[in-house]
Amino acid sequence: MSEFIKVPVESILSNDELSILTKILNIGPIKLALDNGGFIAGGFARALLRKDPIRKYLSSYKEFNPGDIDIFFGHKDHADATVAQLGKDFYSSQGGFAKEGGSGLVFDSSDLREGALQHFMIQIVDSPDLILPTVEETLLRFDFVNCQVALVGTDLVYPREWHVLEEKMLLKISNINEPFMGTRVNKYLRQRGYKGLVPESQEIFQDWLIKAATSDFEGFNDKHKAGLEYAVKSLFANGVVLKESLVLFLGKWKEVRAAGSYSTKVSYEIDWAQQAIQQSVA
Repeated sequence: MSEFIKVPVESILSNDELSILTKILNIGPIKLALDNGGFIAGGFARALLRKDPIRKYLSSYKEFNPGDIDIFFGHKDHADATVAQLGKDFYSSQGGFAKEGGSGLVFDSSDLREGALQHFMIQIVDSPDLILPTVEETLLRFDFVNCQVALVGTDLVYPREWHVLEEKMLLKISNINEPFMGTRVNKYLRQRGYKGLVPESQEIFQDWLIKAATSDFEGFNDKHKAGLEYAVKSLFANGVVLKESLVLFLGKWKEVRAAGSYSTKVSYEIDWAQQAIQQSVA
């Protein structure tokens, strides 16, 4: 289990970034949620600890998708009160675990040219399964140790081993109970520049693959599991899923291929895992 430490956010950020953070924390929905006992955790807090420019985190550029701001609570009543006060401007997220809505910030009030107003999403996490009594318990539920970062008041809370992982740009898995983890591994490899998994995460990653092969994710419906096929195939293409693990997926996913010329083209079905195994040993 991770040991958590905390540092004042002002010791991490420059004065300019602190000024931007202050503006963000005073945006209506965010201020309301924080005043109701919420705290920011996950990607945005991680970006602060990494000293990534806030505008860069919230922006869409090159292959990067814009980040959002996730707010968690230690009590369900606090989350429900926040959602009630926000009203119809916030709606159920795609996964159904939060209420989300858009907001924006002019990063330079003297520059109102196109692009100065940055739009981003805010998520108010109100699912009972994601509301735990302490900040540390909430963070331990995250899939990667790298993402177990929270902004609580004026402090950043994070695992003691966090800096070592970031220096190596390797992911350490903490929780395999969600079907989204494979998609998130792909995201951090493709969009965040990580190189792979730490060696000690290989075994637990194999356990996740077993769950993916059997669709064994308690509390998640078919919509939540819809991305498993693409995630596993992409992870195999990236070298994260080894060919030895493909036997888990024999018979699970079929693909339609075509052969022949335009006038005599025929379609046929293959087993994806079997084909991948054959190609990898050819």
